[in-house]
Amino acid sequence: MSNQVNILLDWCTANSVHLDPRISIVESHESNGICVYSKDSFIPPETTLVKIPKDAVLSTRTCSLAGIIPIIPFGLGAQLSLAVALHVEMLRGESSRWYGYIRSLPNKPADLPLFWAINACGSLDGLEALSWLRGTEADKILRAPSSGNGASTLEEINRYYHDVAEPLLLRHSGVWQCTKAHGGLALKDFYYAFSMVSSRAFLVDAYHGLAMVPVADAFNHVVENNVHLESDFNVCPECGALYECVHDRDEHDEDDGDHDRRPPAATSGDERDIFFEMVSNAGIPSHSEIFNTYGERLTNAELLNQYGFILDVNDNDHLSWTMDEVLHLLSSEPVSRQDKDNVLRRFREVSSILRHSDATSLLSRSNIIHFLGSDNNSFSINSEGVVSHMLWTLLFVLSTRRQPETGLQAQLLAVLALQEQFELSLAEEDDDDGGGEVAVDETDVGLARLRVLLDIAGMVVTLCRERKRLSGKPGSEGLDLSELMEGIPSELPRTHLALSVLIGERSILDSCAAAWESLADGIKTIA
Repeated sequence: MSNQVNILLDWCTANSVHLDPRISIVESHESNGICVYSKDSFIPPETTLVKIPKDAVLSTRTCSLAGIIPIIPFGLGAQLSLAVALHVEMLRGESSRWYGYIRSLPNKPADLPLFWAINACGSLDGLEALSWLRGTEADKILRAPSSGNGASTLEEINRYYHDVAEPLLLRHSGVWQCTKAHGGLALKDFYYAFSMVSSRAFLVDAYHGLAMVPVADAFNHVVENNVHLESDFNVCPECGALYECVHDRDEHDEDDGDHDRRPPAATSGDERDIFFEMVSNAGIPSHSEIFNTYGERLTNAELLNQYGFILDVNDNDHLSWTMDEVLHLLSSEPVSRQDKDNVLRRFREVSSILRHSDATSLLSRSNIIHFLGSDNNSFSINSEGVVSHMLWTLLFVLSTRRQPETGLQAQLLAVLALQEQFELSLAEEDDDDGGGEVAVDETDVGLARLRVLLDIAGMVVTLCRERKRLSGKPGSEGLDLSELMEGIPSELPRTHLALSVLIGERSILDSCAAAWESLADGIKTIA
């Protein structure tokens, strides 16, 4: 057992963190930290494996600067506040209550793309990786403004450090200058703290908000996890009480209206007011790593930006466009504001028809359209290369926008029915492994419908080709990226990650384009 693990276990004992004897914390060379394994016994579902006292978590409520660090409930602000809380405990060294826990954290910051361009160690790898990420979903997240002022996340972190964190720490230097272990304030150390918060923190309840939860953050991530963190979010935001407290009575005196009230008292044996718990949600075999999930629907782009890793296969992956992007990519000349407004108005009209007609059932039966639900407005392609029904709807609008609005519902249903015929015919052709013309009843096919469907297919292919052209390094759309990646040394892990993301996205685009090209070829045989 490593010294790092021993220090953490001693800290757990001192802080009443209980570990089930059937699990063990071990050093992980892959993650530059620790992980959790089962021992000799099978662990059944609904077993509490770890109990963490609520006052043992590191948050803005419990740290050495509690009451001084601004409390932000969620978002980037919550991450920045918690980063200050973690940073001050790092500065305190052995004087910190969380010293044993902090020693269990990875020695290096989480390798987030956010810092790839500025990290002196491996910066060439980072810059090369960023050039390959260009135009990907990961790049979109990385470049997205984090606030209304248009600043990037990195710019916001730098501003917060210089305007808030550093002045606050200097005003209260007596809290952290109690040890000779600290080396003074440095932006790079705040980056480290932020990366730990981004990759390891949990939103635990309405009192602590975002918090570092010792041991709970030692479980690595998979989508098919076998443990999860259990916590009751609805606690008193003033004192953290799970059950009725004096703050509730004060609130009730001021407001006699109906609202959710917490239970008046704990039942016998109920420890939810004392602990956060890691509980198994599936059986855990002996001698196997135990996994949590950081989010069941996270894409590789989100995993990379928040946690610094990706999955080999991620069914949550998708490629998305905004309406403006679709219009720009499919228009040979600039689109006027009036044209955009007209498209948006007609899109809303067609979307309403979809929600209140037989079109929904036609969409749900398609193999090349993915029906996301009536409240989903994503213009996207999923991990199997299937377009969202909203993207299809937008393309239908673009194909028919010059036509009169009368009979729009009939035309929509007719085009969808025609597409279904072609899909079924192509599927039968594939099953027969034959060739020749597509068997569609020509007596039931109108030329106008064929043109609309062919137009939609062409637009899907164009979107895929343009997305592929605009992603990765310029001019790389024709390269064999898998072969290229094989020649990149292991000392360039960021470039490997970026290429893996790009390969996955281009595979989705190729699959989508191939399906719609096949449909277009079938249409052309009878058009």
